[in-house]
Formats: sequence, structure tokens, C-alpha cells
Amino acid sequence: MTGSLRALLSGAIDYAGVFPPASLSLDQAIAEYRRHCGDQAAWMLGRFICPADRLAELAASDSPERSGWVSAIVPGEATAKASLDRVPQSIASVAGFPLKGAVDTLEFRWPAELAQAADVAE
Repeated sequence: MTGSLRALLSGAIDYAGVFPPASLSLDQAIAEYRRHCGDQAAWMLGRFICPADRLAELAASDSPERSGWVSAIVPGEATAKASLDRVPQSIASVAGFPLKGAVDTLEFRWPAELAQAADVAE
């Protein structure tokens, strides 16, 4: 493999074991993520993906050792208002994570009503 290809793919694959199709428990997903971190191809491994509302559970079950390793996912809501109402709670979950800087990404799903409106507009 060329150095440029390795640089391009470094950290490119995030691990989302708590989501389908794996649907592992949080503890199982953490164990699998750590196992993959020890693999020969660990250089490709990126962030651990965790639902924002489960960050406290992640903090209680794990001792994160590096910053920038978690991406928190905010679940989708039906309406834009419900999505906006969830923002303060999600930010508080990130702020309450014990290792500052570990959660460096917060992803929001587009509200269903806006996604449907975009589909109709096409």
C-alpha cells in the first residue's frame, strides 16, 4: 500500500457497533472497538459512534484514554421543533462526558418533516 493511500484512509472507518446491523450492547461494542484497535488494520479505525443519550452510560462503562475518539449521534425527530428542542440535552450530554475533548463530533439527523419536504421537491 502506498503512503498516500494509507494517509487518505487513516481513521476513515468509524465503528457503530451499537447500531444495526450489529446492534450490540454498549459493553459488547466497546469490547469490539478495543479489539479492532489492536488489529493490524487499526490505523483505518476512526471514532466510536455512540447515541448522544447514552454518553453517560459510555462514561460509566469505559475509561476513555484519548481525545477525539467519540462521535455522538442525536436521534432523528419527526419535526424541526422537536429536533431543536433536543439540542440542549445533547450538548449537555457531551459537556458532561468526563474526558474533555473525547467527543469531538455531534451529528444530528435531519427532521423527518424536512426530509419528506425535500423528497417532494425533487
